[in-house]
Amino acid sequence: MKYKIFFLPISLFLFIFLIDKISIIPGIHELGRIENSPLENIADGVRRIYASKKLDKEKTIYNKKTAIILGTSRSDILKFSSSDFIRDSKFISFDEKKMLLHYDVETRSVVKASDFLYNYFLFKNIKDSGFKPEIVLIEVSPETTNLNSPFHVSSQYSTNIIPYKLLLNLVTIAEKSWFKQVLTSAIFPSSYYKFKPEKAISNFFTNKDYLTNNNVIAAYEFFPSTTPLPTSYEDYRSDNFPPEKYQERILDYSNFLKQDNILRDYSISKSELALLDLLLKEIHESNLNVIFWRPKVHNYYYTMQLDSGLGKIDEIIETKIRNAGYPYINLQLTKMNCDYFTDASHHSGRCAPEILNKVLSAVH
Repeated sequence: MKYKIFFLPISLFLFIFLIDKISIIPGIHELGRIENSPLENIADGVRRIYASKKLDKEKTIYNKKTAIILGTSRSDILKFSSSDFIRDSKFISFDEKKMLLHYDVETRSVVKASDFLYNYFLFKNIKDSGFKPEIVLIEVSPETTNLNSPFHVSSQYSTNIIPYKLLLNLVTIAEKSWFKQVLTSAIFPSSYYKFKPEKAISNFFTNKDYLTNNNVIAAYEFFPSTTPLPTSYEDYRSDNFPPEKYQERILDYSNFLKQDNILRDYSISKSELALLDLLLKEIHESNLNVIFWRPKVHNYYYTMQLDSGLGKIDEIIETKIRNAGYPYINLQLTKMNCDYFTDASHHSGRCAPEILNKVLSAVH
């Protein structure tokens, strides 16, 4: 008799727990969940692009090599890789230009302020699409591993919707600060997916699902992958910033990054490093060619990175990547002809052809 008092609440919990799992049954999930999150829109949008490229290759219409770029705003400048811009570059040789012009540079998977969760999710998206690019270039910026960054995986997870299997992976790697949050999402996914039974029933009878009214995915095919450098683009050689611009874009911006942004209270995130491990495992299983690269920042901000302890994380990241058998190009330690920056954290788009050349040199 003394155990019967526990029977009802336990039974009720198990009932709710099992009913809740209906929200992850594929056919039902699509009917009643919340609309696409930003990360899903990107993944679904570029998946259509990969499907089109795959079809073109099969028809031998497509005769260029494809280099897919994954990364943050530091990779976004690689969109300035139009053929004419490469031909006009003053920073690379004729032979280097010739090599680059054999590539179709795909930058539509680049996401500003992203992290290893994005890299993992979007790389898996490439693999699952069935398209096999000749190379995938993955940016690794050391601040990505900052536990206190506003763009830490805990924030990326809470502002996006990710597949249930990946959600379970996050439970195993989550730090104490956000473990309860992600565990609750995994136990009660209907709350995480904002699943509404009445919406599922309505959509079933009207033959709709959560993507029915989504126009962003289709629009992705019309977004340019590369573009010329705008005539209004403002950048300066690292040692030739006008005084007021140096104050604003180098000194003030560096201080902002350290005090309130990606470098604030730097502490190594075990979750982000675990995501890098998951990414490396996914790459190994994909048999795709991958090059990792570390973008160059202005020397003033680089000194600030080192003072915050990022020299150690640079070594950890490089060791993990090289031990897994993949090339790693550290542009911060690479001599470059193009020494232009837009601010302390971003190399100039003017340097995109040379950056691509330096990174792709790992396979040429």
